[in-house]
Amino acid sequence: MQEKIVDIIVFILRKMKKEIHLKDIDMKILAKKGYTPNEISTALSWLEENISRKSKSTIEKSKNKTNAFRILHNIERGVINSEAFGYLIELKELGIINDVETENIIDRLMASELLVVSIEEMKAIVSSFILEGKISGRNFTISPSHNFDTIH
Repeated sequence: MQEKIVDIIVFILRKMKKEIHLKDIDMKILAKKGYTPNEISTALSWLEENISRKSKSTIEKSKNKTNAFRILHNIERGVINSEAFGYLIELKELGIINDVETENIIDRLMASELLVVSIEEMKAIVSSFILEGKISGRNFTISPSHNFDTIH
């Protein structure tokens, strides 16, 4: 379920990066893609909590980003496939993760016993970091006990 929530967050932020306001995004598209109201609501709650914590919105920060980028070391490139790394870079570009979080995710992947990290493994690792608050000391956790039956 966590990977699906991150997929929804990415979908919404892609739209917002195109300067579409959240209220103008057709959430019915997500339902048609098979996402549940609970998953959509959880993603919206995460966005609301995390965007409201920052002085600028995630979209504004991604527009004002530096030109710095991460290149994988040869050993990392042998483990993290290009599709998975591209996904990680997109999350950084959307402002979902920052440079330090990117490094923490890569470190965690390299410490794992995975021989090759596909996009599915990348999504699983990233979603646990983002939604369980395991990066940058975030103190939020999405747990099954939360009742997100309505869309905000």
